[in-house]
This record gives sequence, C-alpha cells and structure tokens, in this order.
Amino acid sequence: MTFQTTLANIELLPEGSGVSKMSGEELLERLALVFDYLPEGTTFQVNGEKVSITVPESLATQKAEAERLAEKAAQRARQGEYEKAKDIYRRVLELDPVHPNARRDLAMICVETGDNDEAKDYLIESLRLAPEDAWSLVVLANQYAKEDDHETACKFVRRALELKPGDPWALNTLATALMEQGLLEESLKTYEEAIASDPSFANAHYGRSMVLIRMERFADAAMALQEMFAQSKLQDSRTQIVFEKARSALIHVQNIIANNRLPETDALVERLSTEGETRSGYPVQFEEGPLDAQIVARIKMAWRHDADHHMVTLRDGDFPKLLKNYYSVHELMHLFMESAARDQGTNRWFVTTPETRKNSALALKADLRRLEKKGYRDDQVAGLINELVMGVNLFLFNCPIDMEIERRIWRDYPELRESQFCGLASIAHNSRKVTMDPKIRDFVPPTLLRINDILNGVFALFVDELFEGATAYADAYRKFLTFKDTEKLFALWKEKSSDLTPGSEYHLVDAFGEFLGIRDWYTWKSDRGFIPPDDILDDVDKEGATNPELLKAKAPASVLYLLDALERFSSMEPDEVKRIAFEIAVMGQEGIDYSSPENKYRLKSLPGKTMSGLQLMCLMYAGFKQVAPDMDSGMDLEDEYQQALSLFRRG
Repeated sequence: MTFQTTLANIELLPEGSGVSKMSGEELLERLALVFDYLPEGTTFQVNGEKVSITVPESLATQKAEAERLAEKAAQRARQGEYEKAKDIYRRVLELDPVHPNARRDLAMICVETGDNDEAKDYLIESLRLAPEDAWSLVVLANQYAKEDDHETACKFVRRALELKPGDPWALNTLATALMEQGLLEESLKTYEEAIASDPSFANAHYGRSMVLIRMERFADAAMALQEMFAQSKLQDSRTQIVFEKARSALIHVQNIIANNRLPETDALVERLSTEGETRSGYPVQFEEGPLDAQIVARIKMAWRHDADHHMVTLRDGDFPKLLKNYYSVHELMHLFMESAARDQGTNRWFVTTPETRKNSALALKADLRRLEKKGYRDDQVAGLINELVMGVNLFLFNCPIDMEIERRIWRDYPELRESQFCGLASIAHNSRKVTMDPKIRDFVPPTLLRINDILNGVFALFVDELFEGATAYADAYRKFLTFKDTEKLFALWKEKSSDLTPGSEYHLVDAFGEFLGIRDWYTWKSDRGFIPPDDILDDVDKEGATNPELLKAKAPASVLYLLDALERFSSMEPDEVKRIAFEIAVMGQEGIDYSSPENKYRLKSLPGKTMSGLQLMCLMYAGFKQVAPDMDSGMDLEDEYQQALSLFRRG
C-alpha cells in the first residue's frame, strides 16, 4: 500500500522542521524516524517535493479484525466510554498501522479525556499519512485553539475548508477562533454559514449565541439558543454537553433580559392588580413575610378570610425583583380564575374532613407499619403522615391548575416570559433536587413517594413542552418506574384542559385524584362566601335549628347563653364579632346539633374553648344582631335576645 505526501506537508508540522534542507540519505533517515509508527519494511521514495511511502500489506485476517474493533471503539466513544475506546483503537493500530481513520478518531478520544499532547501527536501522524484529510486538520486546529494559539488554529482550519468547502465543523472551528481573537462580526457571519450548511448542528447554534452575548445582543442570543433547541437533536454524550451549556446560557440570558424589562413587568403587576379589583370587587394588597418551606408566594382571597381585601404574600428575604413580579402575576391569575368561577356560581373549595383523613390513613396503613418498624413512635408517625398527606393534597390541587395558569401567562403576557422562564426553571430545579435526594426518598412512605414522583414528573414535562425543548427537567424522572404513569397523566391533563370554562379547572383536580387513586382524600364545599344565604339553615337536622318547638323548650338556657354572648362581645371589635358569627354560620351548613348539651364544638376564632350546639347558635344570633341587624338568621330567638339584652344593660 502506497501513500503520497509532500515535503511541504511534513515541513508544515513542528516535528518536520528542516527536512527540505537535508541530503538524500539524511532525508530518508529522517523520514524513517518521523514515520517510526509504521510497520517494519516500510520504504520511502523522494522525487523532488513528492514523497511516496510504501507500507507492507497486513494480513487479511488482521485487517478484518481491525475494522471490526474500530467499529466497536466508535460505539464505545458514542456512549462516553472513552478509556475503553482508547484501548480498542490502540489495538486497531497494532493490527493495521495504516488504518485510514483510527489515528484521527483516537486523537478525538484523547481530546475528550484531556490528553491534549497525545491528541496532537496522533493528529500529526494522521496528517502525514493523509495530508488531504480535512477532518484531521479541523481537530488539530481545535487543539491549537485550546492552547490560545488562534492564529495557528485559523491556518489549519482554512486549509481544511480549501479541501472541503462549506464543511460545518470546519466553519464552526474557524468561527470560534475568530471569536476568541475578538473578530466578532466575522465570527458571527461564519457561524451563520455553518448553520446554513447544517441547521441541526448544535455547536454552531451555541457558538452563535456566545458571540451575540459578547456583543450584548441578549434578545438575539436567546433566540439563537431557542432555535438550537428547536432545530438540533441530541446525538451522543458530546452533544449532551453542548445542550447542558446552552441551557445554562439561556437561563443567564433570560435573567439579564428579565431585569432589563423590570419597568414593563412592574407596570404589568400594577395593571393586573387593578384588573383583579375590578373582577373580584376587592382591592389587592401585597406584602413580604415568612412562608412555609417550598412556598414562595401565596394569595389569601378576601371572601375566604372575611377580609376587605385580597393579600398577596411574597417570601421575605433576598428575593430577585424579576421573580417577585412573576410570582405576583401567578397569584393574581389564581384570583382571576376564582373570580370567574364565583361569577358563574361554579367556585368550590378544596377541603379535608375527618372522613377524608380517615381514608388517607387507611390507604397508608402499610406505610405506617414500616415507619414504626424503623423505630418511630406512634405519635411521631401520625404527625409525619398527617404533614405529608397535607403536602400531597396541596400538590394535587395546585399541580393541574398551576399548569393552566402558566400556559395562560405564556400566552397572554409576553413581557413576562423571561421572568416566567427563570421562575419555572427555579421551581423545576428545586423540585428535581428534593425528589432525587436519597435521604428524602428513604424517608417518605412509598405510597406518597409514588404520587409525588408522578406529579413532579408531570410538571417537568409541562415545563419542557412549554419552553419547546429549551429545558429537560423531565429526563431525571424517566428512570422511575412511575414514568409511564407520568406520561399518561400529562396526556390526560392536555386532553381535559383544552377547553376550560370557569370552575371546570376543579374537574382537572378530580381527574388527577382519580388517576392517582386518592380521590377520597379530599372533598369539595360550595363557595358561599362568609355571608350566609337566606336558606343556610334549611338543610340542618330537624333536631337542630329548624325545630322551633325544641328551640322554645330551651328558652331559659338560650337567655343565659345570649347574655354570655353579649358580655363576651362587649370587649371585642366589630370585626372580631363578625368573624365568630360567620364561622358559626359556615359550620351551620354542615348542621349544628343543639339538642345535645355536650360541649363538642370548637371555633378557630375562639381557641381553647368547647361549646354546645345551643351555645354556638346563641353566639351567632347575638353576633349578627350586632354586625348585621337586618339579617334574617332563620332562628326565632328574638324574645330571648331581648330578655338577655335587658339583663345586660342592667348589669
């Protein structure tokens, strides 16, 4: 087998310096030394500037085995098993020292493992055998670029482009060398040539974005990165690294843009706050304060808390303004959705009851035993399970609704998109970090772990799809056995959320609950607000407030309870009185049994005190007489109230 090269090609490379000035015998000795990696029996013939190299043919069996091993080495390299690939390629060269690609491919493996000097040696050997190999020239150019010798890098890559015009890898290498020399406009043009040559070439897209960042064209840089995610595909472990760098760069760029757009997003928050007041009839206020772990923002609806305004609370501390604006808009979207549902009479409240808590406890019976076997006390287990179930219920309620909110934000408020990207990236990153923590996974009961894994995976799939592949948070969940269920639940969400009407978002929660097998862990209450409707007591047990004969039979006790209520309320502010009366009114929707003298009722507004049903009814009646005197409570206690009022006034 004979190869052709030139003295100029050998002169081009550092180890070949001075060969053109040697005598014939010296030159042959020098050539034998330069090509000492070729097999014994190799001969050289020099004719002017041309050099012919004749290599003894390898045995056919050796060449076939070398070819098989070369393919195996390439497969190992694609899988990122570089050390194994290097060993196999070295064996290839033992069997066939002039294998056409083995030295070049081995050089590329050395690049990946950081053995740069070894990589250069193999590349020089490769080029001396095949001076027209454009790819070896490109890889060698990259090695000089790593040593900050960008002029030499340009020299080699321009030679590669002469041999292979328009090659995207060569153009990419040239563009990078130009960027590092500060020739940004020329670099940008060259990257764009590489992309035009191969639109799926991730490296060129990423390089283009880096030039645009250096030029402080951040919006263009973000667009370049998004084009990369839309057009490029993961091919091997080396491409994976490029994608990871690009994702980090995109978060950085989006952060810069979001900060630059703060005046726009400030105005958006103000506009939506005003819109929230118009839609709901209550003003919106903002505050910063402490919040539970993993919660960064919360809204308290006025009608749920008997207040004259809605309150958006943002986590206090060092919290970027761009995220404050994003979370503020997210909470306001909750207000918009709930207001729309209230207008249609379809709003509901997600609640748990003793019965639903019993259902969850039964479902977790086996998990309780496991925790007890680990040495936890009964009270510790009960407290832990209660806290975890509350967390799961909260996640179940929020996950499908939050995804709908994020979709609307992305669609309707483009000025917030960069802030939204940063906010969702933070949420998804933290969720992934907590979910993958081995200590947490060992601690959380399997039943709850399964639910959390599925819901976190669904949210990650949503984020990845919303950002059109610019993120890959769902990849971490693919290793779980639950991932097939994750994909099914996400598909179910997309199907059922395609045409929502006010209040139908709660059907999404039910669909999730049924899919996960926890539909009986919660229930719904119709939203009647804190102002009880006229028929609030209509469905109470006949032994309760709608039994006038029983009520009159208890008149003496009613007078004493009403007097006690008047004395209690005399030292209270009207808002406190109203809170107590409204809380009892809401309890009345479930029925208050005042036929029994048992003190079995508790009020959040009067902690530490238990009362009978009759005492509660008298508190409510006296309270409404003070804060809503024209309201018909549905109870005939007016005579008893007047007697109690007379006693109260006389002291």
